[in-house]
Amino acid sequence: MKISIDERLEKFAEKSVEDGLYRSASQIVEEGLRLIEARDSALSLVRQRLERSIADGGDISQSEMDDALDATTADLKSKGY
Repeated sequence: MKISIDERLEKFAEKSVEDGLYRSASQIVEEGLRLIEARDSALSLVRQRLERSIADGGDISQSEMDDALDATTADLKSKGY
């Protein structure tokens, strides 16, 4: 796969590798994709809970939503995100 990024991000990636934070630019891209995947997973859960709540007449508490998000966060962390 070949990707193009703007100069600012390229310099950031180069410095991150130089500083030893990552072994390569590919590793930076992989980390970025993992973060996007984790974010999308969390957003999907929120959408599902909201859709279920709307279908049930809005019958979900803030505490229940927070619990669901906390559970998803813990699950994602256990998978290395």
